[in-house]
Amino acid sequence: MPAQSSSGAGPEPVALTPAVPAEVAALVEQARREWIAAQNEFDSVTDPDLVDHAIFAMQAAERRYVYLLRLANRLRREALEAREAAAAPLTAPSRRPAATPPARTARRLRER
Repeated sequence: MPAQSSSGAGPEPVALTPAVPAEVAALVEQARREWIAAQNEFDSVTDPDLVDHAIFAMQAAERRYVYLLRLANRLRREALEAREAAAAPLTAPSRRPAATPPARTARRLRER
């Protein structure tokens, strides 16, 4: 469960990197606002018949927010990995001579 702010007003906004598409970032922010609204509704409900509805709405909003947050983090991670993979061929691998086969090494040791 994401951390809530110290004021109790709901989850803190998450800073997303440019690697996350704007549409996903907008969905994450919208889900965060909906979760805060559901928490406020739960806090203000006085009718016992509406308490269950407020709880379900709050849990659903929280789960949607967490899902979208994980999606945004996965997209950011994939974009960083793709960027690293694209930069990897620019560095040439070091060329070392092939290792001597074990049979030849054993023969050389016996000849000494």
